[in-house]
Amino acid sequence: MNEALEGRRKDTKVLSDLYTRYRTVLANYLKPMVGSSHDAEDLVQDTFLRICKNGVDEDRSPRNLMFLTGRRLAINAYKRTSKIATDPVADFEFLGLHDDSPSAEEQVISREEFQVLCDAINILPEKCRRVYTLRKIHDLSHLEIAENMGIAVSTVEKHLRKGIKLVTAYYEANLNGISEVDDG
Repeated sequence: MNEALEGRRKDTKVLSDLYTRYRTVLANYLKPMVGSSHDAEDLVQDTFLRICKNGVDEDRSPRNLMFLTGRRLAINAYKRTSKIATDPVADFEFLGLHDDSPSAEEQVISREEFQVLCDAINILPEKCRRVYTLRKIHDLSHLEIAENMGIAVSTVEKHLRKGIKLVTAYYEANLNGISEVDDG
């Protein structure tokens, strides 16, 4: 009995940490698929409810499971809201014959874009990088960051503006050619 309770607490902690860490990223990923922030947030909650219900397989990456589940829920939501499929590809998707996984090219592009983003963050000055990651990755509020770092909220905002400006400039400057397809 105690082992089962302890296992359940561990699963809850893992899922809670996963939710805290990826909620914003997952919502941003789903928003273009569903069209609104509100619908994306609903799908994020549905995603985590589904994962809580089914559990996390230790052999699979919880992050990948989360994004795959979110994507499938977005597709299911789209299917429920669309009236008639007029596109033959959509007909195959409805039948479950379409492979939803990203192509090898899309995976490579995503990894390259992610690496450029990581490089952009890593070149930020130390305090600026810390503020940027606490806000964008850990989703802390400006006040929480200020308290965490022992600085004023206005300083947090200054570092965040600088970080966003530098990351955006670096990211845009270094994306040349990553998403271009060679028609050879």
